[in-house]
Amino acid sequence: MNIINDTDEEIVNAIPIYDIIYEVLKMISPKLLSAEKEMNVVFVDKKTIKDLNLQFRGKNSETDVLSFSYDDEDDEIFGEVIICPEVIRLQAPDFGNSFEKELTYMLIHGILHLAGYEHENDPEDAKEMLTIQEEIFNVIKTKYIDKT
Repeated sequence: MNIINDTDEEIVNAIPIYDIIYEVLKMISPKLLSAEKEMNVVFVDKKTIKDLNLQFRGKNSETDVLSFSYDDEDDEIFGEVIICPEVIRLQAPDFGNSFEKELTYMLIHGILHLAGYEHENDPEDAKEMLTIQEEIFNVIKTKYIDKT
């Protein structure tokens, strides 16, 4: 697992990112934990995530998280979760969350996408993904977030 911070924020210390990634993968796909592939979590600014959102999703707007899964068996990287702390910081109060809680939700959300979960095209898929996300968050919150 690689954490890449392309922002000015000291984001790496906000939550125990490595521990959370490990817990999420353990809960949803132990197979991914044992895979000999890497996963990147990249923190970017609003301009970068807006550019990526336009390029890959055709949406000319900032977003909180994007996930890119790589299916090529020869690729050393399983996938990437791109997160924008600026957007998360702005939206956290809208959901009644601290920055740390919202960041944790978005990290879980991004990893679920890498594992194949979707929510945009089917209400049943969305319900399943968000239910799993909430279950995982509750476990992680108790272990890591409430202790910070």
